[in-house]
Amino acid sequence: MHLSMTCLVAAVSLPAPSINNRRIRACFATWAATNTAWAFYDLTHGLPTQGCLMCVYAGLAVWGWTAWRRRIVPAPREAPVSRTPA
Repeated sequence: MHLSMTCLVAAVSLPAPSINNRRIRACFATWAATNTAWAFYDLTHGLPTQGCLMCVYAGLAVWGWTAWRRRIVPAPREAPVSRTPA
């Protein structure tokens, strides 16, 4: 990957945490794609440990995608609102 391609992959991966914070499942697709791209880059540039880490992250993103589809991961409950004056 050339510098422009690595900048593009980095730019695409930046919104994923905020997408995840909004509980939008597309964050996992973003992470899977960008982590796969980084794994390829790392493995072809002599960084096998980092490349393997990115492969694990890509696998976890796929698992997150399927877990959210099957609703294995429960949505967090909101704290009850107190109606009594403090």
